[in-house]
Amino acid sequence: MVRDSGHTAEDFFIYAMSGTDDFAYSAFKSQLEAMAAVSDKTFVMADNEQEGNLAFREQEGGVHDGDYASQYAYNGLMWFWNGGNKQDKESFGKACFTLDSTVGEVIKDPAFGDFGRLLFPVDRTVPEDAALSEISSENVYVWYSDIQPEKTVEIVNHLKARAEAGEKIFFSIYPDEEIRKDASKADTGLFYFGGNPGEKFAIMNAGGGFMYVGAMHDSFPHALEVSKMGYHAFALIYRPDEAYEDLARAITYLYDNAKELGIKADGYSLWGGSAGARMAAVLGNRDYLRELTKRNDIPQAAAVIMQYTGYTDTSDADAPTYACVGTHDGIASWKTMQTRLERLENMGIPAVHAAPDWLPSTLRSFGRL
Repeated sequence: MVRDSGHTAEDFFIYAMSGTDDFAYSAFKSQLEAMAAVSDKTFVMADNEQEGNLAFREQEGGVHDGDYASQYAYNGLMWFWNGGNKQDKESFGKACFTLDSTVGEVIKDPAFGDFGRLLFPVDRTVPEDAALSEISSENVYVWYSDIQPEKTVEIVNHLKARAEAGEKIFFSIYPDEEIRKDASKADTGLFYFGGNPGEKFAIMNAGGGFMYVGAMHDSFPHALEVSKMGYHAFALIYRPDEAYEDLARAITYLYDNAKELGIKADGYSLWGGSAGARMAAVLGNRDYLRELTKRNDIPQAAAVIMQYTGYTDTSDADAPTYACVGTHDGIASWKTMQTRLERLENMGIPAVHAAPDWLPSTLRSFGRL
């Protein structure tokens, strides 16, 4: 068709991109290789218009979704607007992080401003020269196993793409004057995974034994998936010693700024795993919410979603609750969580627990979370 149109190789330039984990990758790459192999040189694989008219970029670990499509489009437009592939060849490698990207490269990326350091646990030693594949381990995220480095890469790329598209992806929950009085409050904030205008929001609270905040493994993935459903998701970075105070401030901040943020002020949910689950349960309790926020106008959470914790307190002021835990969890017994939810049910509070006989399938349904 190209040849029949009368155009020659000098008349066009094809810029192609795909992720190596994209289900269409193999067929797409084969197509481009076949085009480059055409004997009449209608298509010549090259990096610039002086040497050819067909370029192919591969993103390691990239999948078939809108986030990567946005990144590919961004780089394609950079090529067109900046006069060719020489600049693009350099910028493309920087635009998308890979398993080999270092912590320092992520932290210092302009898209993350001065809050990039909060993507990783500030209460743990995380070497800046370590690759993302290396830090996605129990050595950094204590008490967590089966961490998926590919998810780490997906998350930082997702946030970077949204930031470069002009979206605000981080909100400080304390004003500057408070931070000047207490420097520890600079280590707090909300990473934002945006949803549809006017939709409900969720606050995700990572675990870490109140020693550190394991957000990359225990709240960012949840926030990413919830945002894909159209809801607004905020992952809280809190101070382990002041966790409940920081969550109370985060709830207050989002409620007071709901209109400006385009989120629904009520009907929100609190999520958490391990220590974060305790935080969600406590602030999901109507009485504790009022005590910790010192406000009576903020509505109680519509639901608490909690994972693997030994929290046992119950009262008739608790929120409707869903809980899940593994039957082989050596820290938080599923029996403890089941007993608590049964007590909530007896109080007339809606509660769902993953009973042992169907727990595995339930966890599979939450596998991406």
